[in-house]
Amino acid sequence: MEENQSWEWQKGETSKAFGAFCTYRDYGSAGNIKMALKIIAKDEAEVERKYRTWRNWAGMYNWTRRAADYDDYLDKKKLAGQCEVFEKLQD
Repeated sequence: MEENQSWEWQKGETSKAFGAFCTYRDYGSAGNIKMALKIIAKDEAEVERKYRTWRNWAGMYNWTRRAADYDDYLDKKKLAGQCEVFEKLQD
C-alpha cells in the first residue's frame, strides 16, 4: 500500500481539520490562516472564533510544510507538462 503524500488526508486528522487544511493549502503561497478563513467565514466574528482552532490544527498537522510540499508537487506537474508540449513541438 502506498504511503500518503503529506498534502493528503493524514492518519489521525479529523475531516474538519483536513477540510480546513485544504482551504489553507488552496489559498496559495500567502499561507495566512486568517486570510484563508476569510474565504469561508460569513463574517469577521466567525474568523475570530475559528482562528485559534485552525492555528492549533496548523501546528499539529504541519500545514506550512504540507502546503509547501503541495506547491512543489504542482510545480513539478506543470513543468512536466510544459516539457511534454515542448517535446511535441520539436517533432
